[in-house]
Amino acid sequence: FLKELKKGDCFNLMGVPREANEKFETYFLNWNLRRIEKGAKMRIIYNRESKEFGKIRARMKLTEVRYIKPELETPSWIVIFNEYVVTINVHGEPVCFLIKNKESAESYKKYFEYIWKESRK
Repeated sequence: FLKELKKGDCFNLMGVPREANEKFETYFLNWNLRRIEKGAKMRIIYNRESKEFGKIRARMKLTEVRYIKPELETPSWIVIFNEYVVTINVHGEPVCFLIKNKESAESYKKYFEYIWKESRK
């Protein structure tokens, strides 16, 4: 989805589990460098178990990091940007599904905003 992002766009991620970071950290770091070059902003709400990865992201430009309450942590994560919603789960056999629908993306963004306000730095 990096191709879809333009300078000044902001996308949101929530519920990123430790296992995803452990499996894909090299890719994520490279991807974030390309995102920052494009000028796209990211807000990410990590599971608390991923705090060490959150600290790395918090030092990146155009990036804000918070941590979800333990009772809301999930094994999958959700990415919300433009008119897209992506749900990814890498536990066991990886599963990823994409929704391209403006109304669905707006609904998920409302959930994200609520959880963002309830989350801690």
